[in-house]
Amino acid sequence: MTKKIFIILLVPPLVFLGSEFLFCSFPAYNGESFATLACYLFSFGKALIAYVIEILAFFLIQKFLSKKINDYQLVSVICIASFLIIIIIGGFNGFLLNVAYSLKNVSFCSMITNVHIKDTCIQYVAQKTDNELLCENLTLEQKNSCYMSFAYRRKDSTFCEKIEETDLPAMRIFWVETCYSRLAEITKDPNLCEKIETLETKDYCYYYVAEEAGKLDICEKILDPNLRRKCYKTP
Repeated sequence: MTKKIFIILLVPPLVFLGSEFLFCSFPAYNGESFATLACYLFSFGKALIAYVIEILAFFLIQKFLSKKINDYQLVSVICIASFLIIIIIGGFNGFLLNVAYSLKNVSFCSMITNVHIKDTCIQYVAQKTDNELLCENLTLEQKNSCYMSFAYRRKDSTFCEKIEETDLPAMRIFWVETCYSRLAEITKDPNLCEKIETLETKDYCYYYVAEEAGKLDICEKILDPNLRRKCYKTP
């Protein structure tokens, strides 16, 4: 009977582990083998700890309440409690994340309890459905990240201009100029560098565009003499 009890108690940790493994296999980890492995190992550790706690809880409660409740009733209570804890701590977040991504349905994202994972979910659904309106449902920092990804995806600088103010005004300038610089590099368009006010960022924008486009005449626009010389030497 003890063997059966151990097997039954294993169900909630396995369900938790399955949902966590789904999260670890999510596209955000693609190409990041170390991050994926670390995620798997961490999830396995949490599931193992949960299983040990269940077993300890079973034997401790059995010791004090053996006359009031039978073993299978006790196991049922522990399993139900474990499932409730899994839901409360967000053990199904990884599962919901993958369902939303696979079905291209953002409504599953709203069920996620973890704010960071919810934002990740919405952003990935926005990218997969090519729906920039979903960016509006994100928290500020993730919203700006979403706009930047659409700028690169559609090669459209108007998304850079949608980046909103943060608690630090200088941060908006940084993100907008980063957006313009990266987009200029992607499109090989030096005109986008003209939108950048910070001189150093503008110089590097020209440098990277010249490098990508293979046009040395763009190097002339660089004000920093050292960077300009480096630009002319770029193969």
